[in-house]
Amino acid sequence: MKNIDKTLQYHELLMTRNLSRLGSFDLPKAFRFVFWDNDKCIDDWVRIHIETGEFNCLEEAYQIFHEFYDRFYKEISKRCVFIENSLGEKIATATISPTTERGYNCVVDWFAISPKAQGQKLSKLLLFKALNTAKELGYKKILLHTQTHTWLAAKIYLDCGFVPVDSGDKKGWEILKTITNHPKLSSFNTLDKSELYDNQALKIKKELDKRHKNYNFSIWYINNRNDVYVRENQDYYKYKFTNNGGTIKLIKAE
Repeated sequence: MKNIDKTLQYHELLMTRNLSRLGSFDLPKAFRFVFWDNDKCIDDWVRIHIETGEFNCLEEAYQIFHEFYDRFYKEISKRCVFIENSLGEKIATATISPTTERGYNCVVDWFAISPKAQGQKLSKLLLFKALNTAKELGYKKILLHTQTHTWLAAKIYLDCGFVPVDSGDKKGWEILKTITNHPKLSSFNTLDKSELYDNQALKIKKELDKRHKNYNFSIWYINNRNDVYVRENQDYYKYKFTNNGGTIKLIKAE
C-alpha cells in the first residue's frame, strides 16, 4: 500500500501531545537541520510537497502556501524547519504554526519528507525536532492535523506519543485502525475493506491508469470544482471530470 493513498475516503484526523519528556535525537551525519532563512525557501517547500504527492500542480502549491503562511510569515524563520542533505538540498520540512483552535496555541503542520530521502529513518527525527522547537517557543501542548490519505504518517505520529482528539468523526479513525491495527486505536471498530475507499476516486484513478504511468494525482472538490491534477515525472496535467450516472469521464483541460 502506498504511503499516500488518495483513493481512501478522506477524513481529517486530529491528534494531540504533551510537550514534556521529549528527548532529543541526532540526525545521521549526511543530514542536518536548518531553519527557514530566505524567500527562496518557498520554492524548496513547494518542491518537497510536490515530490511527496501532496500537490500535483505548481499553481495550487504556491497558492496554498501563501493562503496558509502569509498570516505569520514574519515568524516563519523560527517556526519552519528543514532537513538538508550533504549536497545542501532541502529534502524534508515541518512547521510549528500558531493557532487558537480548541484551546491550543500551536499545531504541527505541513510535515513532509521527499521520497528520495524516505527509508532513512528521518520521519521521527524531524517530528521530534519540530516538537522541541515548539517547546523552545514556550508551548506546553500541541495539536496535529493529518488525514486518512497520509495513513503511514498518521501511524508514525501515534508511535511518537500523539493520541486521537475526539472530533465527532469516528470513520477516519476506523479507517486508520483497519489499515494499521495500531494499539492506540483499540477502542475503534475495524471496517470491511469495501468501506475504506472513495468510489469516485477509484474510478478516476482507473481512467488515469489508462493514460499515465508512475504518476501522482490529486482531486479538487472544494467550492464545487471538479479538477484532477496529475504529475508524471516532471510533467503536469490537468483534467476536468464529469460523473454521469456513475460513469466517470475525464476531459483534458488547458
